[in-house]
Formats: sequence, structure tokens, C-alpha cells
Amino acid sequence: MRTALQVKKLWHLTSSQKAKPSAPAEAVQLWEEKAEQAAGLIYQRIEHSMQVMVQDYMDDPVKMWTEL
Repeated sequence: MRTALQVKKLWHLTSSQKAKPSAPAEAVQLWEEKAEQAAGLIYQRIEHSMQVMVQDYMDDPVKMWTEL
């Protein structure tokens, strides 16, 4: 999973190494788009039994990763 996120340049966001910016609006929007991509990738790649564990965090890949 980590390598899949790295290939898509989403690992730093998922591993909390890149915090959500507070401004400018464009940076916030880009971070949110990447967070959505990361969450979708994580959810798509894990088994159904694990999807249940993270379904409440579908908009937060950091929480998803922590839960896993």
C-alpha cells in the first residue's frame, strides 16, 4: 500500500508528513483533492473486511492509515 501511495505522490500526505495548509485557498483545495485520491486508493486496495474498519474516515486518509 505504501508503495502505491508513493507512486501517486500521496504518501507524504497520508503519513502526516505534509499537513493540510490553512491558506491560500488553492493550496487547501489541492491538498483536499490529494487527500480524496489517497483515501480512495487506500479503500480500493484493501480487503472488504478492512474497508469496514475505515469507512467512517473516507475523507481522511491519515485516519484511515492510522486505523489500519
